[in-house]
Amino acid sequence: MKQLKIYRKKVLCQLLGISSETLYRRIKEGTFPRSIKVSDNIVGWLAADLEAWFDNLVESQRAQ
Repeated sequence: MKQLKIYRKKVLCQLLGISSETLYRRIKEGTFPRSIKVSDNIVGWLAADLEAWFDNLVESQRAQ
């Protein structure tokens, strides 16, 4: 089975240097990957989804 890396909200916000409010606002706007439900009380973001999002962000910045 392929090992998946999942980031929880607190760590993700720290890595990106954003607040929880900013994170959820970007999700609502559709400009950030959606979370996945890991269990009844736990959500997280797949590293692969975040890497793809970041690559797109970098490419769009370079294209400007």
